[in-house]
Amino acid sequence: MERETARCGDIVKNLLSFSRPSVVRKEPAQINTVIEQALGILTHKIEISGARLVKNLAADLPPVTCDTKQIQQALMNIIINGVEAMPRGGP
Repeated sequence: MERETARCGDIVKNLLSFSRPSVVRKEPAQINTVIEQALGILTHKIEISGARLVKNLAADLPPVTCDTKQIQQALMNIIINGVEAMPRGGP
């Protein structure tokens, strides 16, 4: 129960940070970290949908210059669209 409470707290914290309007801040970032953070927010939604997530991230990618919040939001939208397009977990 403590773990789930902490997980919910992290989700709320991340969602609040996305909901605030912000200035575009481009800075070097590890894209795998950005992807993992987006997936961390959506893991429960993916699990309850019955969809199967397969991650295949390259380990040696160089940093990319981007606004991590905007990239995370775009990734989350793509993931949610994919989950919702597979109402029974996939083909």
